[in-house]
Amino acid sequence: MKILDNSIHWLRKCLNQAVDSLCSKCGIEDVNNLSDRIVYGLIGAVAVSAIVLLSYFTLFTLLFHILIMACVFIVAYEWAIMVMGDESIDRMLWLIGGMAYVVIPASSIITLMGFGSHNQLVVLFLLFCVWCSDTAAYFVGKTIGKRPLAPSISPNKTIEGFVGALLGGASIGFISSVFFAGSTLTFTIIGVILAAVAQGGDLFESCIKRRFNVKDSGDLIPGHGGLLDRVDGLFAAAPVLLIIRMIGGNSLF
Repeated sequence: MKILDNSIHWLRKCLNQAVDSLCSKCGIEDVNNLSDRIVYGLIGAVAVSAIVLLSYFTLFTLLFHILIMACVFIVAYEWAIMVMGDESIDRMLWLIGGMAYVVIPASSIITLMGFGSHNQLVVLFLLFCVWCSDTAAYFVGKTIGKRPLAPSISPNKTIEGFVGALLGGASIGFISSVFFAGSTLTFTIIGVILAAVAQGGDLFESCIKRRFNVKDSGDLIPGHGGLLDRVDGLFAAAPVLLIIRMIGGNSLF
């Protein structure tokens, strides 16, 4: 644990300089928590990707399912904390809705892992579409974003950032077509669809947080907020990719 803490501290120190330089060149003034977002985002992305890839082996398949279940419980807990803090609503109805919001995407990811061939690559395709679109939306929005996308829901999101997200998803789709030996156009379109849906999931979660007057769903991940703040786009995109995969079958992936 001490080695990990020291490694994170060193990585943050290096990234602080890189982030300052990058933000200066891109004209981004608000750099608060950006290095934390990058460090913990990278650690999370590498760890999750490794577990997904290694889930070909039985031990890591079990670890993958444990990871999904842990996410379900943490996100459900964060949702419940938001709901139980408001006495003006039908809490039971909101809790039931929250369970559906958590269980359906988690079940979709587990189903994708066991559906057809190239299971691990399909899940990685989903993850990278969401991660890349989210990252592109952030940096494009911060750099050239001027026109608000949904000011009443999330004032910081811009139309330019949304376009950046679509381009990020398209890039992952284009690259993935090589690994799946599939149609470049088809995978690019799927990447765009997943990116758009992920951004919609992000806006939906922002709407929920605004309804309960909270900035973040929690403080589990430094620089990111709660786990729900990180998986909102993934939770929206997972069922959509499952539907696409069921329609396209093994001939698509």
